[in-house]
Amino acid sequence: MAEEVTPGPTEAGAWLVAGVAFAVALLVFRSATILPAGLFDGCAAALVAMGAAPLAHRRLGPAAATLLRGAGLVAAALLVTASLVAPWDRAAPPLALLIAGATLLQAARGRLLAGVGLATLAAGLALGWWLSGDFPESGRLRFALALTAAGAAGLLAARRSLVARGHGAIVPGPAGLIAGAAVGATYLSYRGLVALHVGNLPLYEWSLGVALSLLLLARIRRGAREGEAPEAWSSEARRHAQDATPLYDARMAPLAAVLARYLETGAGFEEYRATLEAAAPDAAPRLKAILAAPHPAEGRSRAARREAAARRLAAHKAALEAIETPIRSR
Repeated sequence: MAEEVTPGPTEAGAWLVAGVAFAVALLVFRSATILPAGLFDGCAAALVAMGAAPLAHRRLGPAAATLLRGAGLVAAALLVTASLVAPWDRAAPPLALLIAGATLLQAARGRLLAGVGLATLAAGLALGWWLSGDFPESGRLRFALALTAAGAAGLLAARRSLVARGHGAIVPGPAGLIAGAAVGATYLSYRGLVALHVGNLPLYEWSLGVALSLLLLARIRRGAREGEAPEAWSSEARRHAQDATPLYDARMAPLAAVLARYLETGAGFEEYRATLEAAAPDAAPRLKAILAAPHPAEGRSRAARREAAARRLAAHKAALEAIETPIRSR
């Protein structure tokens, strides 16, 4: 399956410039070393294709980007293997067919292209089997090809089942599975020869297994993070917060002015009490008992003014409770 996230114009341009720049650098140094020139040519072709793929994704879609990457890898395989000595140079056609088949499967959105990809893979494996007699350890090579075919078929079938169940985010694409099957089959086929020249091979194998397990775990965790609901402060939705903005009623302005003037300054007591009695006529007798006129001597010092303000506030709270009591008892 091709990638879904469309790269931005800046990202696509940066990839293109970087791919071309690295390709030019490789071509400049192709004659400065003893390595085959085809190695530099093939890597340059792959870099150009990788750099141009994001731009193709933006213009033509993800399938075009996948096909472009595959074309670059096919060109790289042909150029690199053609520069090798015999009989390794004969590996170019089957290797190119295998890469092309994996690319078609990766880009496939329908059965037709997927069928062409499978047929190309089968042709590459058959051609490799036919040419295997020209290579050293032909028996191991044929065993690797057969194991690659079986492993790729099993992994692709398992992937199809997981995708059908909605777990496609945790499994690699077809190209990755085919590449993994090829690498694993080749290693199992030639492990005996590797063990003759590498000491403590099981230790390296265990480390590789742990690394692959960590990669799988990271992929599962990434899928879980993408599927979870975003936090309130990171989502695009409006954050829920209590709105404590006071809403004033114009009809309350005279009443609030009378209450505030008395509670803050102590002036206008009779108007203050009359206002409360008018708001709750049933509580008028209790209000008269609770609200007493301020003493004339109040307010001569700062401490006395604070005490008088505290008494007014306490009496006001008691008056409000007296007003609310009849309402709650109804």
